[in-house]
Amino acid sequence: MSINVKDHYDSALGSAGKTTTDPAWPYQDRTITESGRTYIELTRTKEFTDLIKKKKAFLLPTTIFFLTFYFLLPILAAYTDVLKGDAFYGLTWAWVYALLQFAVVWIGGLVYMRTAAQYDVTVKEILTKHKKELEK
Repeated sequence: MSINVKDHYDSALGSAGKTTTDPAWPYQDRTITESGRTYIELTRTKEFTDLIKKKKAFLLPTTIFFLTFYFLLPILAAYTDVLKGDAFYGLTWAWVYALLQFAVVWIGGLVYMRTAAQYDVTVKEILTKHKKELEK
């Protein structure tokens, strides 16, 4: 049995007369206010686009590293013998790797907090620079 989502939403809208074929659906009013226009203009400035590029340059590799580091433990433990050997004091490499994950999360969190603080400073500078335009 399939459910036609369009018909479901159209019937839920009732007497309003709006349907999913209406270009404004699901938004009742698509007019852009002056503050919205100012925000759009602000997002197109060089400072803002540079900030977004910096954030992506930091977040994408960091996320890939953390996900790889996290999912590598169960993969190595399940399909290889790499982590089965003794590391030291009777601990296997699997335990060492698992404990390292805690350290990596804490260190990564601290690095992210410092980096985010730098981004916050940049955001404040951008907002201060464009304060007059935003207050309109």
